[in-house]
Amino acid sequence: AEAEVLFFGLLTEVTGVNSIRLWDVADTDGVEQIVLNRYPELRKQTYIMALDRQVIGGNRLLKTSHTIAFMPPFSGG
Repeated sequence: AEAEVLFFGLLTEVTGVNSIRLWDVADTDGVEQIVLNRYPELRKQTYIMALDRQVIGGNRLLKTSHTIAFMPPFSGG
């Protein structure tokens, strides 16, 4: 599957980009591995992932073209 990966907030400063495109990824765990290998500083950050605008808590299979977002945790208030 194809994935557009978006970074928000502090994560754009850590990666130096606000989006990348990946091909031939099977699932969100695979996307996360590629992103963490490419941007090792992200390992020190707390983030949540969203798949097609839905926050996810576990691995999801990717079928066609998806948008995956890495976001800083939301603060309450």
